[in-house]
Amino acid sequence: PLPSLTPSFPSPPPSAPPACSPNLVATKIGDRVAEHMRGAVLIMLDNGKLSGEYSGPAVVVYERQDNRWTPKDKNLVMWRDWAGTRQALREMMAARAYRLLVDFDDHLDDIRRDWANGAVNQRLGELTLTPDVDTDS
Repeated sequence: PLPSLTPSFPSPPPSAPPACSPNLVATKIGDRVAEHMRGAVLIMLDNGKLSGEYSGPAVVVYERQDNRWTPKDKNLVMWRDWAGTRQALREMMAARAYRLLVDFDDHLDDIRRDWANGAVNQRLGELTLTPDVDTDS
């Protein structure tokens, strides 16, 4: 299956310590999802690691334990082709694809807007399926 984007609320601004700790809104959304989906995880992006030459994943995965969201053991989180994902992310950011994202509230305001983000997901799928993407950087 192709990867898909489901936008939610942004992570805290880079000045808010720590950079990718879930805020109250994120934990409330995560709690609601976890009520209906056993094993749900909360994924936060560390914006500071998305730019520059940082080569590791800029993602922190949280799991629900004892009614709290705690970081999942990094040794248990597997990233398939992080370099390729990072290249696709760079291209999506350069194209400012984030401006095209529609969240569900936007859809409720105007039901013609695609909250499933089909066009963005199609482009993301094209980038991740392209065999000649330079993943050395």
